[in-house]
Amino acid sequence: MQQRFPLKPICLLVLQALACYAHAADAAPEAPSSMEVSQVVEVMGQGQSRQVQNISRSDLEKAVPGTSPLKSLEKLPGVNFQSADPFGAYEWSTRISIRGFNQNQLGFTLDGIPLGDMSYGNNNGLHISRAISSENVGRVAVSQGAGALGTASTSNLGGTVQFMTLDPAQEAATTFAQTLGSERTSRTFLRYDSGLLDTGTKLFVSGTRQRADKWKGSGGQDQDQFNSKFVHSFGDSVLSGFFNYSDRKEIDYQDMSLEMVKRLGANWDNYAPDFQRAVNAANGIYSGADNNLDDAYYQGSGLRKDSLGAIALDMKLAPSLSSKTSIYHHSNHGQGHWYTPYTPSSATMPISIRTSEYSIGRDGVTSSLSWEAGSHTVNAGVWAERSLHSLTRNFYAVTDGSDTNYFLSNPFKTAFKQEFTTTTTQFYIEDNVSLLDDKLKLNGGFKSPKVAINAISLIGTRAAGSIVASKSFLPQLGFNYSLSKNDEIFGSASQNMRAFQPGVNGPFSQSQTAFNLGTPNLKPETSVTIDLGLRFKRDALQGSVAVYHADFDNRMLNVATCAGIVGCPSTLVNVGKVAT
Repeated sequence: MQQRFPLKPICLLVLQALACYAHAADAAPEAPSSMEVSQVVEVMGQGQSRQVQNISRSDLEKAVPGTSPLKSLEKLPGVNFQSADPFGAYEWSTRISIRGFNQNQLGFTLDGIPLGDMSYGNNNGLHISRAISSENVGRVAVSQGAGALGTASTSNLGGTVQFMTLDPAQEAATTFAQTLGSERTSRTFLRYDSGLLDTGTKLFVSGTRQRADKWKGSGGQDQDQFNSKFVHSFGDSVLSGFFNYSDRKEIDYQDMSLEMVKRLGANWDNYAPDFQRAVNAANGIYSGADNNLDDAYYQGSGLRKDSLGAIALDMKLAPSLSSKTSIYHHSNHGQGHWYTPYTPSSATMPISIRTSEYSIGRDGVTSSLSWEAGSHTVNAGVWAERSLHSLTRNFYAVTDGSDTNYFLSNPFKTAFKQEFTTTTTQFYIEDNVSLLDDKLKLNGGFKSPKVAINAISLIGTRAAGSIVASKSFLPQLGFNYSLSKNDEIFGSASQNMRAFQPGVNGPFSQSQTAFNLGTPNLKPETSVTIDLGLRFKRDALQGSVAVYHADFDNRMLNVATCAGIVGCPSTLVNVGKVAT
């Protein structure tokens, strides 16, 4: 038995211990796995026709344990990441953009499984901080401008971010890590790797428990996670699968404008635990520098429970023909809590709890074929998904500041309730050609996405009906030419579409009248992106330089018909195009 005690110079006190390794008895040599994650240094996408960067496991390990892998991407050119918490994991505040395209205009996947646009009020996915523990992320690939045609996403106008799970270890191991820090921060991570067994199978299971108080104001941001994955090799084929679970509870920070920061100070937050001060403010009685209802509320919070699982079969059908098929399921139950001064619980209590309640049930399949014929490699595939999503706005009575950071039931009022069925299909095909002794590589292909949404309005005045976003031909072309062993030029051009969204901010967030009037003329957002660049390597230095142009058409903007926090039906407006 062997013990390792690695230490890192980080701001928090990190205790990593008991990394115990034991060799599997008589382990057979491992068959190659196309899903294996290599622990490599960051590279600049050599051989690609698109602007691609990879963040390796060694890069991710440089961050404080529990840090969102998105935060590790902020060092890349063209990527901007912001968050109100030091870990970059507080979902309400996290924002990532690539080349000016917002988070809901990007595509995200985990082991090829779609995560939707990872927005807070998500209807077709979940945030990476809930999908997997950061310790189990093996690699992140960022494609700016044009994602691969086979990416399972209908929101990737400006690029894709693909997360890959760190595969089970080749040798048996138990890994334990404990992180302690200020603000009562505690993160416990435990992972067991079986090593390669006689059956050709290897697997891991892990558990994560994180507790931390906010760095200002009152309340905690807590999460429990379970992750698991197996890989079974037989012949030239690989069967793999994962199951991940997350239970997350986070108390919100108050949203601050620049005017509020100047007037109230950067450490301003909500009133909790002073419930009486929140009641006084709701009655128009202010103390200190606050002077209106929206300067602070008693408290806000977000609760999310997610289960995500998938099974993938990677097969060698013939010497020149291979396939990969994945099936997946995702279930989500969530509530967003807000102590609102706009809806009283009673004649004597001016505050109630307003909730946004979400549920998601997604089932889908991705399947692809790859055929090598001389200098050509032809890839084709299909993605199909059926998603059931519900959105409800409820109000619950309160009498005092007792803890309500749990799933509530029995509301005294329901403002609206909608149910959505979304059916997604996407086909793609591309040909990759290698010429001039592999110095010149050309690729061309297209995808055909179709997203159909049917909405039912059970309570309230929000819209019901159907809407379809589809494009039969979204092309992508690219080239890569090797100037030398270490230098290459590349370029690509692609067209992409962002489908309409059910839920909080889509067409169905309007009134029925506005929906009926606007839908016949509504067009999905589209983008055309052109890239041209140079990659180079010099001993310990590697880099890339790229220029790009993007045309963004049919930009959709939700125009509020009242104060945004109140949540009235909005109006969806096409505000034209943007060129970058």
